[in-house]
Amino acid sequence: MEANASQNPENHLAFRLLAATGARRDEICGVRWSAVELDRSRISLREAIAHPATGEFQHKDPMSHQIREVAIDARTAEMLRGHRLDQLARPRRRLRGAI
Repeated sequence: MEANASQNPENHLAFRLLAATGARRDEICGVRWSAVELDRSRISLREAIAHPATGEFQHKDPMSHQIREVAIDARTAEMLRGHRLDQLARPRRRLRGAI
């Protein structure tokens, strides 16, 4: 199944971000809107989120322990804009500030 055929469109966005940025899964899970600069087509990877067997989310530094700024292509930025508009139109339970 292709990611864009998923019943959960957030999966498609997550796979797109993984491919477009080269980031690790836990880094993508840690991206907050405050780290996204759509006008500059950049994302700052500042933290990672792990979900260990305990079932609780753990915020941690990225594996390199450094903030990395990565460029994103126009299509990925467009998808993020659409996702943000969707979040604003339909508030739902999510981590505070998470994309």
